[in-house]
Amino acid sequence: MKNRGFVLTFAMVAAILIAIVCMALLAMASNEAHRARFHRLRSQALYASEAGVTWAQEQLRLNGCWSPAGPLAVNGVSVVVTVSACPGVCTPPGPCPTPREISTRVAY
Repeated sequence: MKNRGFVLTFAMVAAILIAIVCMALLAMASNEAHRARFHRLRSQALYASEAGVTWAQEQLRLNGCWSPAGPLAVNGVSVVVTVSACPGVCTPPGPCPTPREISTRVAY
């Protein structure tokens, strides 16, 4: 008769331990999902930014006096391309006499 109380106590402790392990696994899975989403968004921003720079370089190659008019949409991501002003005299479609700086800012 003494074993009946022991079995009940053992079953309760085992159930609590299993519940704790399950909660820990769920927390780890949730954290991993957040990390994967962050990595995907970061990669998407990097590729969109690189696409914006490549696009601006091509526009400048065609017309050295070119300046961006607004944001560029790349796969649903808005990329704002900024090109430094040409400090010298620039007559389209001629080249700018000095190199220009290109920068990008990505917005979702």
